[in-house]
Amino acid sequence: MKRIPLLCSTIVSTTLALAQCPAPASTVCEVAVPANAIEVSGTQSLSGASQCFLIPAGASLDYVGAYSVFLVETGGSVNANGTSNLVIAKSGASVGFCGSGYANQVNHAGATLSCMTGNAQVVCTDVVFTFPTAISDLGEVPEVWFDEASRSLHVRGYHAGRAIELWDAAGRRASPTGGARGIFELGHLAPGVYVVRSGSEGPVHRFLLP
Repeated sequence: MKRIPLLCSTIVSTTLALAQCPAPASTVCEVAVPANAIEVSGTQSLSGASQCFLIPAGASLDYVGAYSVFLVETGGSVNANGTSNLVIAKSGASVGFCGSGYANQVNHAGATLSCMTGNAQVVCTDVVFTFPTAISDLGEVPEVWFDEASRSLHVRGYHAGRAIELWDAAGRRASPTGGARGIFELGHLAPGVYVVRSGSEGPVHRFLLP
């Protein structure tokens, strides 16, 4: 089975959303979800351009804009009212271009479609989303990991007497808050790459704070 990798981070950085994703029918459309993808929760109405959205099961997005990419899980829903947007949807997702949407494309594996006049579709054998590992663990045991959804750092086996050292990409010390049950809040820190070490001689871990 032929697999067609579709890179959202490349697509949304240009104004060539559709041309960047030539995916012949009867192929697996595989998408590497970028770390800065915007995850939709509940029902949302947004507008903009050149963005990448992840729409999980139970979530719904009504969007007005152009040159954006929407990754729709089974049970998720999107209406892209605009032009030159790309939707990549799994089986059981709902996709529409209702309103004034035109020149959009949906690559899907059996999604429910609506308002397709003036828009195009490619039927894929399957749609696969791959998620990058948030932590690059330089040791053998992954004792520290970053939860992107809650913007928190989790330390396995943490106790109050254990030092947690955190630096930003410029080598400046950063201060996480909390620590109960080994969970440290990082929401107050600026986005960027950080390095963390658990214990004075523990392995070093790198992660991206979006």
